[in-house]
Amino acid sequence: MLHRSTRRLKRSALAAGEGGAPGQQAKSELQTDLPETHDTRRTWTTQQCREIYRCYFRANPEKRGYQKRMYELWKEKYPECDVPERRFAGQFQNLKKSKMFTEVEVEELKRDTQRDQGRNEEEAQVEEQPKEQVAATKNAEANDHTPEVIHTLKPSQLELRSKILIELKNNNERIRLPPLKKTKRNDLIRILRDINTVIDTIHTESLTETNKLMYSTAVVATRELGYDISPERKQQKQPKWKIRLKWKLGQLRADLSCIKKWKDGKLNDQRKKDYLWHKYKMAEKRIPTVMEELKQRIMATANKIERYERRIVQYRQNQLFKTDQKRFYKSLENSNTGKQNLPDKEATYGFWRDIWDNSTKHNAEAKWIKDTKKQMKTPKMPEFQITTELVKKQARKSKNWSTPGPDEIHGYWLKHLTKLHERLAGQFNTVLDDPTDYQWLTLGKTFLIMKDPQKVQFQAITDQSRVFQRHLKC
Repeated sequence: MLHRSTRRLKRSALAAGEGGAPGQQAKSELQTDLPETHDTRRTWTTQQCREIYRCYFRANPEKRGYQKRMYELWKEKYPECDVPERRFAGQFQNLKKSKMFTEVEVEELKRDTQRDQGRNEEEAQVEEQPKEQVAATKNAEANDHTPEVIHTLKPSQLELRSKILIELKNNNERIRLPPLKKTKRNDLIRILRDINTVIDTIHTESLTETNKLMYSTAVVATRELGYDISPERKQQKQPKWKIRLKWKLGQLRADLSCIKKWKDGKLNDQRKKDYLWHKYKMAEKRIPTVMEELKQRIMATANKIERYERRIVQYRQNQLFKTDQKRFYKSLENSNTGKQNLPDKEATYGFWRDIWDNSTKHNAEAKWIKDTKKQMKTPKMPEFQITTELVKKQARKSKNWSTPGPDEIHGYWLKHLTKLHERLAGQFNTVLDDPTDYQWLTLGKTFLIMKDPQKVQFQAITDQSRVFQRHLKC
């Protein structure tokens, strides 16, 4: 009964609607009572989506009420936009869920926003600063890069930039990068052209950050050229051919030992006898004949292993002679010298640790020092300024692929990352004024190279950062 009555009610309602005026009048009254809604779908441009993120970072999201502050900042930027506050907040949530921008791009937007805020604060204090500080602030702003510069990069360069920023963020431990001696010159020129364009858009505040950027750039470039960078050196394993021949040699020696026991009447295992009987066809041969054959096969297999090893050594020496003759002749000298007469490791380590780690203070007020100063009349050193041209000149003197220092940066990257030279010049001058925060520059490794094996004399060579070496020679 309820179902039928419901159908009748629906039919009556439809009839009333089809009747004309009453149904239409009710419908018009309902439409006039509802408020106007924005049902049209809005299209957001990429620039507007970036601006939403900037408003988010400027609104201090750690504090309460940041959505209202976001909307106010948005209205200041786009006063003609009539988007309600709720829809604006919903669009921001949609951007976060859809991941329209990668983590690296969001981090870059955050940096740009913080940089703009810092620039605004500096502009507010410009009137109180002396003229020299104002000029320095303007120069810093000229070296800064706005997000509009990033938009001019090609898609491949943007991808390269993202990889460098990711490597810069995860750059905790540094590993030795392979030298790119055998890489084609055209490939190096191509990757350097893109990298110099990209790193010009990445801002660094200090020499430490620039050094990290240089290493991260070298890592990305090495990977782009197809080189594998493993965090740890792989342990040298025996090749499969050597494992196979050694296993075969062991089996032959074991069988020879069993047959010798059989001949002496000391082999009681019947299964082993049956195995050897069928394997070496001893129904047709006698035991002495089988033993002689096994001895010959053992000698042939051992000689085969030795011959293969000599061929490998010969091949490696030929390759080393082609690439680095100096290193080849040194390897021959080391192989002839051997490892005799080497000093004790702990004693050597303690000797050099006492020299480098324990700083000593001399008496600066000694009388002979004052007398020498009076006699020499050494003039005071004038103020020295490191210029970009001076950095380029010293960088050109760096050897491309010689052993790097503790920062693991080859001289090639210091020489060819030309977009960093101007930045390095300004940061070198900062180090001259206040070197206290750059202790990593003076770290080094001391190597002992044998000079005379007969007298057990060693030459000590201390390898330091390439950046520090160029800084000293400027």
